[in-house]
Amino acid sequence: MQQGEIINLEISDFADSGDGVGKYEGCVVFVPNAVPGDRLNAKIVYVKANLAHAQIVTLESPSIHRVRPKCIVADKCGGCSWQTVSYSH
Repeated sequence: MQQGEIINLEISDFADSGDGVGKYEGCVVFVPNAVPGDRLNAKIVYVKANLAHAQIVTLESPSIHRVRPKCIVADKCGGCSWQTVSYSH
């Protein structure tokens, strides 16, 4: 996996920071604004030995737990990492 590469990823869990977490070729990938159950294409922005950070390029199949954020600037601001997740989840 290299910086700038676009990968297909399924998000399986949350990190403590609120980032979605998926695995790609044995490497843990952290994706902001991703929700467990999302299937997405993500661009790798940072790579280390066994982990990477990525950004969502396209959301292919949204999670059933994904909701529209109540804040109109949530996608641009990034300050509220849990707004894309249903409260019940």
